[in-house]
Amino acid sequence: MIKTVVIGAGKWAVECWLPLLTEQADRYDVRAVVDQRSEAAHAMTAALGLTPDCAYLDLTAALDQTPSLDAGIVLTSPEQHAPVIITLAEHGLNVLTEKPLATTRDEATAIARAAETGGVKVAVVQNYRYETRIQRFRELLHSGDYGGLSHLVARFAADYRQPDSWDVGDAHHMPDPLLIEGAIHHLDMIRYLTGHEIAGITAMTRNPPWSSFAGPAVAGILLRLDNDAIAIYEGTLLAAGEQRRWHHEQYRAECAEATLTLHPHSIEIHHAGQHTTMATPTDHPRHGHRRITADFAAWLAGGPPPDTHLPDNLHSITAIFTAQRAAEAMAQSV
Repeated sequence: MIKTVVIGAGKWAVECWLPLLTEQADRYDVRAVVDQRSEAAHAMTAALGLTPDCAYLDLTAALDQTPSLDAGIVLTSPEQHAPVIITLAEHGLNVLTEKPLATTRDEATAIARAAETGGVKVAVVQNYRYETRIQRFRELLHSGDYGGLSHLVARFAADYRQPDSWDVGDAHHMPDPLLIEGAIHHLDMIRYLTGHEIAGITAMTRNPPWSSFAGPAVAGILLRLDNDAIAIYEGTLLAAGEQRRWHHEQYRAECAEATLTLHPHSIEIHHAGQHTTMATPTDHPRHGHRRITADFAAWLAGGPPPDTHLPDNLHSITAIFTAQRAAEAMAQSV
């Protein structure tokens, strides 16, 4: 049993993590819940079957008053991730955090330093990797049946034009909502699907006059992979037409012998003049989270690190920060 403190009791914590932690009560023994809003902290504490004194407004107080904790699960808004993770690491607790790991390069560096100094294990919930359709698409790309990869195109399109329509949190007021809250899923997925690291980035971002976001809501990113293949990312939070939202993104791989396209519920293969469609099942909403929580628990018990452990995820979050700098440089050069 992993004696756990949960930090963050907002909408996502309630919708996703409360049923997950209830389901995995034999694996994660939640001892405390922390949230700056007393009502939220007490509501989640009660829902987990804990006594009211297990709800805290302050993380340090929770850590000081809850003995023998093993790990913290970080479910706060992104800008709070770094200070929370660093505090947990300084107290010797292992960390499982929702994405993104951090919102700046300095924050990510500080997290890595704190984890190393504290000798703790840190993993990030990049749950999209474990969807069945993603796993199947990756298997096909790596099968060798379709030749080498020329380039991969990733498309994310969601209609968040209505102010405050974002699913969770306050992305409409973030300085860089698409890259930090959106593209962290997709650049990580490009790395995962191709099996290659990102070696070069050119990026452009824009916030059109009709945007309801404070920061850039549209992005085009060109990536060079370390095998010289190319990846192209198109992202928009202002999609008026076809929706390619969360878990429904489109990925198209142009290979030497075929084109493979991943749709929400199928994979199309155009190969040697033939067109094949392969159905993919719809996963449970917590499918990816279940995989990561199981892998994290096994890691703490002495097993291998999960795919999304800190050293790996630093590549994904660094790509986001590099894209930000590239977009800023592009804007200044125009």
